[in-house]
Amino acid sequence: MAKTCSVTVNGQSFKAKAGDVLLDAALANGIDIPHDCRSGHCGSCLTRVRSGLTILGDAAIPGMVYACKARILSSLEVETEAVPETLSVNGVVREIRPLVRDVFEVTIEPERRLTFLPGQYFNFKFAGFPARSYSATRPLDRRPRASDVTLHIRRLPEGRVSGELGGRIGAGRPVAIAGPYGHAFFRKGRSERLILISTGTGFAPLWSIACAALKENPERKMLLLAGVGSADPVYMAGGLERLAIFPNVELIVTIGRRPGLSEFVREGYPTDHLPSFHTGDIVYACGSTRMLESLCPILAASRVEFYTDPFEPAPDTEQSFLGGVRRLKQSLAPDRRWRSTLQDVVAAAERAIKAAAGQNAG
Repeated sequence: MAKTCSVTVNGQSFKAKAGDVLLDAALANGIDIPHDCRSGHCGSCLTRVRSGLTILGDAAIPGMVYACKARILSSLEVETEAVPETLSVNGVVREIRPLVRDVFEVTIEPERRLTFLPGQYFNFKFAGFPARSYSATRPLDRRPRASDVTLHIRRLPEGRVSGELGGRIGAGRPVAIAGPYGHAFFRKGRSERLILISTGTGFAPLWSIACAALKENPERKMLLLAGVGSADPVYMAGGLERLAIFPNVELIVTIGRRPGLSEFVREGYPTDHLPSFHTGDIVYACGSTRMLESLCPILAASRVEFYTDPFEPAPDTEQSFLGGVRRLKQSLAPDRRWRSTLQDVVAAAERAIKAAAGQNAG
């Protein structure tokens, strides 16, 4: 029989079995952990482990796990941050405005004002089209209306949704909105240097964070690294011009492999121009999978505080779970305290695999 563990989430405790998924165990006991996709894709369920041991679901941020993937191995104490309640509301497209040839600023008017933190995203389902996730941001060159939600969307010629912007998706189009989601949101009340790193329209949530940070503290030091492809115009130019008036804000734009155009525009990729990180720096990153995969190990090694919502789900088959448990069992072999727990979890994983194989055969 699997070992029973005591799990505490934000001060609320319940019992769970070793091997249970943290998110599922919490929800089954009436304790909510913010979540969306349940597949390690969105980052909404990022949870800080204060004490105890889990397996799988490790995030790039030290001490954090994805609750939808992490499995309980011992008694745990974990914490989540307070975030706005997720809602489902209807809205309508108010305006679609091209910023450059393939990036559009889309303004949506929801039926009720939405509460979200700078950096969070929503799921949008334009009537007649599949749902897509986009970060809520601010207009680049004007003040937003309080009730509007602004998006920056790159139009892909073959995109089932983005390819229809300005065509079948235009002003007046109904849209269903769900959210907000995501963990890479602005934390208020901090004064440390803020480092924002983006590629493409990953600039959108970071622009929202930058505006919020400077509104709170106009003198806060900030470095913004914005990457643009070799053939792409600098769609965020209007926002960069507004940031440039702050003497405490350093801006670096990287443009593929074209020669630098000024001291602010450099050749290369954002990770080619990273600063020397200091204790206390807070880093937010959003953009391509390539950029995040190269950046996260650097940030983890630097031991800075950083936030990014993942773009790709991590695999979590029963086979990978079993392999992970066995590796952990080997690493903890000298410590007899974990022997029985790991044996229980290995046995539970093996039973689950056999049961799944029998169902597939049938």
